[in-house]
Amino acid sequence: MKNRLVTLKQIYSIRGVDFEGKGMRERIKAFIPILSILLESSLDGAFDIGEAAYVKGFLSGKRTVYDRQTFGRKDYIVTLYAFLLIVVYLFFRISGSLNFDIYIGIDVSKFINLGAITVFIMLLMLAALILILTEENEDGLHRY
Repeated sequence: MKNRLVTLKQIYSIRGVDFEGKGMRERIKAFIPILSILLESSLDGAFDIGEAAYVKGFLSGKRTVYDRQTFGRKDYIVTLYAFLLIVVYLFFRISGSLNFDIYIGIDVSKFINLGAITVFIMLLMLAALILILTEENEDGLHRY
């Protein structure tokens, strides 16, 4: 606003307005057009800010929707199944059924074995379980 006042004062000085008049009354009269323009531009700016805030819903009530979800039965099922998958993987890994060494020759029987097939099937079942337990809410969003 200070910069705007200086700019307006320079413009009006070029137009011939004398801001260093003889008396206080003449100086005040010289500043009235500048103050009028400053007031108008300030009110326009405030109106624009207020209009933008209104459009965005500022102070119009609660806007954020927070849906707290609890750890339910479906969550326990998926967690237990994932834990079971880890246990089965570790069992086959420790027993040596899932060992694969690339340097001893590549053969289908080397990396497709009972452990790999079991873990793969369990991963597919986990994916299917998650798809089955996923439900669509009223907003069209999928909620697990």
